[in-house]
Amino acid sequence: MSKYQYIIIGAGIAGSNAAATIRKESPEASIALIGDESYPVYSRVNIGKVAAAHKQPEELLLKTEDQFREQNINHIIAKVTALDKEAKLATLDNGEILQYDKVLIATGGRARKLTQVGADLAGVFSFQTLDDAIQVRDYIQDKEYITIVGGGFIGIEFVELLSALGKKVTLIIREEWYWKGMIDKIGGNLINEYIHQRANVYYNAEIGEIKSENGAIAEIILKSGEIIPTQSLCIGIGLELNKDFLPPELCNRGLKVNQYLVSENTDIFAAGDIAEYYDILQENSTSGGTWANASLQGMIAGYNMVHTDAMKPYSLIPVFSPKTSLPIAFVGACRLGSDMQSVVIEQGDRYVQVNINKDNIIIGGVIIGDSAYMGIMRKWVEGKIYIDNIVS
Repeated sequence: MSKYQYIIIGAGIAGSNAAATIRKESPEASIALIGDESYPVYSRVNIGKVAAAHKQPEELLLKTEDQFREQNINHIIAKVTALDKEAKLATLDNGEILQYDKVLIATGGRARKLTQVGADLAGVFSFQTLDDAIQVRDYIQDKEYITIVGGGFIGIEFVELLSALGKKVTLIIREEWYWKGMIDKIGGNLINEYIHQRANVYYNAEIGEIKSENGAIAEIILKSGEIIPTQSLCIGIGLELNKDFLPPELCNRGLKVNQYLVSENTDIFAAGDIAEYYDILQENSTSGGTWANASLQGMIAGYNMVHTDAMKPYSLIPVFSPKTSLPIAFVGACRLGSDMQSVVIEQGDRYVQVNINKDNIIIGGVIIGDSAYMGIMRKWVEGKIYIDNIVS
């Protein structure tokens, strides 16, 4: 059994930043960084460029194994299968057991898969890792008809990337318009117009069956009965968080942590997608699946793991911006619900939607057509500005 002062489970940007921060704050500490991908940390937000053959995989790498060795960080390629919070033990899938003083959970999530028969055929791809991107790139080179399912960031980015390659793209989404849960119909129509220029779109649609020919995907039958010939299917329907190995009492949707990114077990921290943290600006528990969020949380968690008597709170207004030629930005709270109302304050060349709470305070918003405006929106959210102060 090996013993480390600090174990980090998850070697993406959150985990790698945490390891680097711990090394800076504690030069002599023993650190293990555990990840189940064969690559060092890479730019996950740019894997679409690999799928479209605009970049080579090695161009996305942000660190090398030599750099980990120089920092005396033991990078272990393995999967953690169990965490014993009482004995402070992490069990790996190779049978090795590691003991820790403090542990950071930064395992993120895995791509959610379709459950229909045929979802495992050749030509059907989930999309979350660099290996996924390489497989898509290699498979679609000689394919013409590509279908995308999902109404999130992956879907809209793939529409632009694949249509630019000259592919005949079909998009399937369950809603009446793209991002219906975050954009009202006025903004939704702008997104729909952008997508229609690049893809054939089926709204209010779900896949019923996936048919094969010679072991590979050949067509999709929607629940409505419509048939879509396709040579490949790319799935972007969200993430399942990698929390199976965690003590269930510490989890809700993700691993529950406070504003210092520490759980009720004071030796267990979380950062990145897996962290369900208390946001001191919005004054509620939330999670943020952005690169900036994971990057900064990793640094804050690493610092707090060393300086437990002088911890720093984590606070960041999340900003989501897909990599598309149409500037789109989501700022702050964007999931529309019964406790939030959306108000469109600009439409035309620039669309601006603000989201307000029951007290008429701006807590988030959406901008289409002018990504620079998101700085103004962020200031409104940070300042807890009343809607009446910006709309006469």
